[in-house]
Parts: sequence; C-alpha cells; structure tokens
Amino acid sequence: MKKALIAALTVGILAGLGGYSLANHAAAQNAPQAQATDGTQPSERPQGWGRPRSMMGGEQNRQGRMEAARTWGLFSSQADKKLSAADVQTIANAILLRHGNHTWKVINVVQNQDDTVSFAFATQSGEVIAQFAMNTHSGRVRRIGR
Repeated sequence: MKKALIAALTVGILAGLGGYSLANHAAAQNAPQAQATDGTQPSERPQGWGRPRSMMGGEQNRQGRMEAARTWGLFSSQADKKLSAADVQTIANAILLRHGNHTWKVINVVQNQDDTVSFAFATQSGEVIAQFAMNTHSGRVRRIGR
C-alpha cells in the first residue's frame, strides 16, 4: 500500500514537471498564448490570472525589480546624497539595527579625501569585526578590511 502511494505521488509530480517544462518551452519559442476557457480576452481577465510576464526571471526583470525597490512608496533616490560623516554613522547604526544586532557598535568614523567615509563595526569590547567605506555621493558601501 505504501509503495503504491509513493509510486502514485512520483508519477503525479513527474507529470506536473513535464507539463511545466512543456509550457516553458512553448513560451521560449514565442508560442501564442493559450486562450481562456471562459471566452474572455486577456485584457478582460481579472488580475491574478497566472503569472505576469514581468514576474518571470531574467536580467531585465531583475533590474526592473531593483528599480522598483529603489523607488518604493514615499521616497525617490537622489543622484547626489551629500552624506556627512554623521549621516554615514547613522546609516551604519541603522544597518546593525535592521539586522537585529544590538551588541555591536560603529566606531572609527572618518571622512576620507576620496569622497568616502570609512567606519568599522566593533564588539562592545572594541574588537573590530569589519571595516567599510561609504561613498558620500552614491551611498554605496564597500568592505575595506577584516
């Protein structure tokens, strides 16, 4: 009985994967879209029918999702953020809090000549965990030590 159930589940899973594979192959070959069985046109269907093309994988869609993440809700990203050393320290503290780390601290915040502010994450005893530099114009962070 157990073997029959396992065999039936295996056949069902393989059949589902085969159908998925065929559907993806047809989409990759620019096959025409299947018509709805209720006679409606794609534009007449309620949202949520199937997966929209914008949600499918690929480099172009990944960039679109990243752009959407940068412009979510109330804020738009500024080309030049004009960050000060105090701003960078606040952002570094926020990074720790965002990840739930209440024990580490931000130390050695220094304005550099190359339009970056360097800082380090350290334990409560002052042992440096990692060092970073943040660009004051773009806000990009790069690791520079440890």
